[in-house]
Amino acid sequence: CNDSWSPSHNGIYQIDRSPDGFERILEFLCSGSLSLHGLPPTTLEVVADNLTYFHIAQPAENSLGMITSASLLVWRMPVLTEGAERPHMSLSEDRSSVFKSAGGCAWNACARSQDAIDRFTVRIDALGIHKNAMIGFVPQDSEAFREGGGNQRVCGWYFGVHDGKLYSPEDGDLGRPYASALSLRNTLTVCFNRLSGEISFQKYGTSLGVAFRNVRAQRLCAAVEMWEENMCFTLIE
Repeated sequence: CNDSWSPSHNGIYQIDRSPDGFERILEFLCSGSLSLHGLPPTTLEVVADNLTYFHIAQPAENSLGMITSASLLVWRMPVLTEGAERPHMSLSEDRSSVFKSAGGCAWNACARSQDAIDRFTVRIDALGIHKNAMIGFVPQDSEAFREGGGNQRVCGWYFGVHDGKLYSPEDGDLGRPYASALSLRNTLTVCFNRLSGEISFQKYGTSLGVAFRNVRAQRLCAAVEMWEENMCFTLIE
């Protein structure tokens, strides 16, 4: 607990915190298992804030340690300025899948999630010949984010689908060796632990280890970058 806390005259500690989701924290302290199933996004945020407030560390490599909600996992349409080129991507009706349908071979198609999220899984449903694509996180409030694509050069933390390497202008990574490339129908899970400031990846649920450390942004969005046409990435959890 915070060392600055002090009891009242009768020896009682008074803690002024929201009770929303607090029973999940007590359950975690007793069992070591943090269940977030069924919690609305607002309660998830309260649980995350309370874990930080009480200095309670979550498992760094465990999906239960990530504040997440499947209800937040949809792609958003790009917000283009007046006169900007038409986006080279489209979304499925439920906004779970993003497609690159035009634009040739260039880093000119991207998508990010509608809301900030700490964990997500993407399935590769269509992949071009060269497989050039990036999956990762971008800061939600980044002014450097380009709606037209090419963000692996300006902001965020990415896994290269085509080569398994790491890319991040935040860390100066332009292809740091990490894992093997992905293939059609593979799934990649991306995890951000806000307490430790680490981003890690999982392939088919198997951890590939910590990829990025000292990530200071606290609110990240899922992101994908596509280089060639006929690519499709689907958020599945």
